[in-house]
Amino acid sequence: MKAKSDVGRYEDLVYVLLSNYPFLRDDVNALYLACIANIRGREYVRNTTLFDFFSTNHPSLEKVPSMASVIRLNTKLQKEYEFLRGKDWEKKQKHSKDYKEDLGYGKSY
Repeated sequence: MKAKSDVGRYEDLVYVLLSNYPFLRDDVNALYLACIANIRGREYVRNTTLFDFFSTNHPSLEKVPSMASVIRLNTKLQKEYEFLRGKDWEKKQKHSKDYKEDLGYGKSY
């Protein structure tokens, strides 16, 4: 069955990248570039301007995930698989909990 969302479509790719390249675990920007390079090639990443990247919807180019999808996959996979977590994972979790409390989530009244 074909995945309907970026999250389903690219989960295996993000898993492999996080497994094989530990430096990507704490750098979502580098993880996103690694996804694009894996899908479209390193030369595409090196030679494409941001303008071209965001304005080109050429049918010959394979679809790439959105940055938001890569961030969601990174979070999901690191939550599920402890060995995929980077050295900053604990600190990010603490910050996330503080942020949720500031917004009023998780409090019982």
